[in-house]
Amino acid sequence: MKKHNTLKVVLITLLTFLVLSWIFTSAYYSNGYVEQGRIQMGLFDVFSYPVTAISYFGYIALYVFAIGMFYGVLNHISAYRVMIDKLAKSFKGKEKIALAVIMIILAIITSFTGLNLALLLLFPFIISLVLVMGYDKIVAALTTVGSVVVGVMGTTFAYNNTSILASALSLKVTSGMVYKIIILVLGLAILIVNTIIYINKMAKRSKEDTKELEAYIPEVVNAKESKTTKIWPLVLVCDLILVVMILGFIPWSAVFGVTLFDDVTSAVTGFTVPAFVALLVLLLIINIVLFVKKKNKHAYIIDAAVAIVTIVILIGRYLVKAKLFKTLVSALSVDFAIFGKFLGTVKSFGNWSLTDISLLVILGAIILAMIYKVKCDDVFDGMINGIKKSIVPAILVVLVYFGLVIVTYHPFQLPIYKAIFGLTKGFNVFTSTIVAIIATVFNSDPMYVFNSVVPYLVSLVTNTKVYPVIWVLYQSVSGLTMFVAPTSIVLLLTLFYLDIPYKKWLKTVWKLTLEILVVLLIVCTIALAIV
Repeated sequence: MKKHNTLKVVLITLLTFLVLSWIFTSAYYSNGYVEQGRIQMGLFDVFSYPVTAISYFGYIALYVFAIGMFYGVLNHISAYRVMIDKLAKSFKGKEKIALAVIMIILAIITSFTGLNLALLLLFPFIISLVLVMGYDKIVAALTTVGSVVVGVMGTTFAYNNTSILASALSLKVTSGMVYKIIILVLGLAILIVNTIIYINKMAKRSKEDTKELEAYIPEVVNAKESKTTKIWPLVLVCDLILVVMILGFIPWSAVFGVTLFDDVTSAVTGFTVPAFVALLVLLLIINIVLFVKKKNKHAYIIDAAVAIVTIVILIGRYLVKAKLFKTLVSALSVDFAIFGKFLGTVKSFGNWSLTDISLLVILGAIILAMIYKVKCDDVFDGMINGIKKSIVPAILVVLVYFGLVIVTYHPFQLPIYKAIFGLTKGFNVFTSTIVAIIATVFNSDPMYVFNSVVPYLVSLVTNTKVYPVIWVLYQSVSGLTMFVAPTSIVLLLTLFYLDIPYKKWLKTVWKLTLEILVVLLIVCTIALAIV
């Protein structure tokens, strides 16, 4: 099956946005509804907007490349396949429970931290595990995409995803928390039950299906080595990466008022020593590395450099008062922020982005390669192959955000929302649901979804008591729409990776999506009645 299906879906969506810019008038909300007339998208925009998308959202494409590099290295480590086989063996007879646990963990992490895009790092591993356990690609997609979608629906403390709602509605993150948790729990229950129903109806694999699925399962690198290789270093490094990701995205100061990580980061990056101390430390580290590698001749040169620097400092400070020595000593005595200079701009936990995680992932791949003594050539080959496999997914990311640039620079969506809101008075659950769905299709990023409609809606709804319901509705419906929207990054990348046609996916999940939507409408209607 050709893997161009997902690409076609995105291109058709972009063409639709272009046409809509010619049909509808444009408007935006800024302390009032401002009409702009028609702002049509032109030919030159088709070529300039992707550049804009890259400049604003290129870091997401970079993250996709980082994931490719990570798994490119893992595929050269025999412990990776051994770990998957051992996990699958330990889950034997309890596969459905294992799937449910995976879904619950992913959903809770997403709900609490907002790692909906960052968790793409785990998808290839989870998909391989699900396939080794005997299930098909649809089950793998339901397990990964489904759990992240439910986590977004039931977002609790993920400030990155909901900061616009908090600002526009002047509410705390804890507002409507009971309803958010109810949606998270019910969403997970419906997802798990529907996945199990699909599994029970799933046909047995044919030989052709088995061969096709082997492409998603890492090969055995070395059969002899696999019998003795230890998997605990791989598990430890991967767990540390996940823990750091979670710590990096939890809104410590913004939501919980915890400034510990901000203070520690400032202290570490601001720590200074005299420049000559930093130089001596660097030379000593190089010296140690050379001795470990048994390059003694080079080490002696470094020793000589250390001795020279030390002698210059001593002479300049205590013996000779010549101008040359004073200048050297003065230069070498300047305060030097050793960690700040070496690390560069470091964000504290709670303020991380995908850019920071990209570096973390690449460092993790290098550390694993060193632990398992992967040859340098194999490391480079693995990373290059990973980059090659990530080119089309990265292009998909850019194209999806190209669509976001279109609807931002040609704001035809607000007049559509205004017309829908005009069908009812005040806040209405059903009209708002329709608007939330459309806004999520137009805007691939949650912040842009909420910013495109909620400030205007607030100007129409003066009863502040219903604001928590507005938050819950837009958050949950927008999250659910990501399950089927042709602009959902998590969905599109997964469908492309698994080579699942978009139409087949819609045919598979439409009932599940409808069931969750009905539950959301019931919860929001009850919440509105209680207000």
